[in-house]
Amino acid sequence: MIHRKALLFGGDRIIVAASGGVDSMVLLDLMARLSKSENIELSVAHINYGLRGTESDRDEDLVRERCERYGIPCDVLKTRLNNADNLQNEARRVRYAFFKECAKKRDANVIATAHHRDDQAETVLMHLMRGAGLQGLCGMSYADEMDDGTKLIRPMLPLGRDEIAKYAAERRVRYAEDATNKETRYNRNAVRHTLLPAMEEFNPQIRDHLSNMAGRLREDEEVLASMAGAFCSEHLILREPRAETRAPNAVEFSLAEYERLQPAIRRRVLIAAYEVTAGSRANLNSDQLQRMDEIAHSASVQGEYQLPGSYKFERDYNRLRILPPA
Repeated sequence: MIHRKALLFGGDRIIVAASGGVDSMVLLDLMARLSKSENIELSVAHINYGLRGTESDRDEDLVRERCERYGIPCDVLKTRLNNADNLQNEARRVRYAFFKECAKKRDANVIATAHHRDDQAETVLMHLMRGAGLQGLCGMSYADEMDDGTKLIRPMLPLGRDEIAKYAAERRVRYAEDATNKETRYNRNAVRHTLLPAMEEFNPQIRDHLSNMAGRLREDEEVLASMAGAFCSEHLILREPRAETRAPNAVEFSLAEYERLQPAIRRRVLIAAYEVTAGSRANLNSDQLQRMDEIAHSASVQGEYQLPGSYKFERDYNRLRILPPA
């Protein structure tokens, strides 16, 4: 899979994200074995959030010990989370910021995480329940590019949790059990331990089907994104960049050209225009996209709409614009 999806190449320097759980410790073992036959260089990143007291320290000790056994450098971050209202989101933010720090320190160009098929199925279901569109239902991809240019790969995405456990048993991979994984007060754990098992009573292959569906939808999404990208390359006009952010002062394009597009392409053009100006599509939702499209097609020749981050969508006769905060 690694070669077929072109996830790694000779000379890559890879940060392996290792929490101490079975998934990440199997990933570490796989990557350590692979490094012997491929010209790749490994290091490990581990975060001790301290949320589980001595268990958190136990996980850190295990990761350190395994890295020493493999002869792989290990970087550890000990931290405390500040956002008590949403620990999972805060942990994710801290985690990926640390991964990027490690990549810079180790001059690495790839970060490998242990997401697998069951994670994919859970992600798709959670996005479905939130009312996500096609992009959300695509789930996770085998590879993404982070904002600093580092490549993020998920080489275990085709593997199920049962296959990973079997590998760990056969290879005698040491790992730590996280008791919080069984607590259903977290949304993902509730999906994992309640919703998916209930769905399996109707279809025992539901995890495979959800994961395969995400892969097919991603292929469709790539085609639509390519069409939107072609439109943006030809029709988006970027104003002079702001010195402090290097982002353009505004993005504008022709209403007449925009109206020629199918609705699915129009939504992606609006997302792209906002992302170019704001630097991220974070917090931009389907309701906001629909409102912008309604203004574009309104009988009124002028209109505006406030967007996340104090950005603004504006229609001025035959021109559509995304404007930065005043």
